[in-house]
Amino acid sequence: MKFIAISTILSVAYLCVITKGKSSSGRVGVSGQLSISGQLSISGKPGAGFSESLLKYKNKAQTISVSVELVFTNYTSYENFIPAMKVQVSQGTNAFNVLQQASQQNPCFRSEYKVDSKYGRYITTICCLEEDSTSQGGFSWFIYNNTQLSPVGVDGLIPNDGDTITFKYEGW
Repeated sequence: MKFIAISTILSVAYLCVITKGKSSSGRVGVSGQLSISGQLSISGKPGAGFSESLLKYKNKAQTISVSVELVFTNYTSYENFIPAMKVQVSQGTNAFNVLQQASQQNPCFRSEYKVDSKYGRYITTICCLEEDSTSQGGFSWFIYNNTQLSPVGVDGLIPNDGDTITFKYEGW
């Protein structure tokens, strides 16, 4: 008999498919238990008539590595002297939480933001450098993912393993 065990954090979407497991009565034969207490845990052993096991499950809660960098474009008051940070986060973590994780390692990554009811969080300050709409054209924090300007804000940008998130202070 085979033993099957799958465990993951509740906030992660999971897929569990049983195939060709019908017994002569037409029922899928799996014995085991399901317990939920902060985590999903499915365990058991194939029962009568179970001819194939569960499809392999890829744990979506794996840890990924993301680089975070600050760039001060065409802004003479700051120089690009702050080293990029590499942070370890759970897959599915958004750019805002990646920035928060980086700020725990280097206080210059600390940020302030405003919340827009339609678009979510909007970064107004990083490294004590606040957006400036008083100068000619203005300066704001823009977010890039792997050198591409993000089409979504910090709440909607979900990086993949190895991605680089860049916060650029640049004119508009």
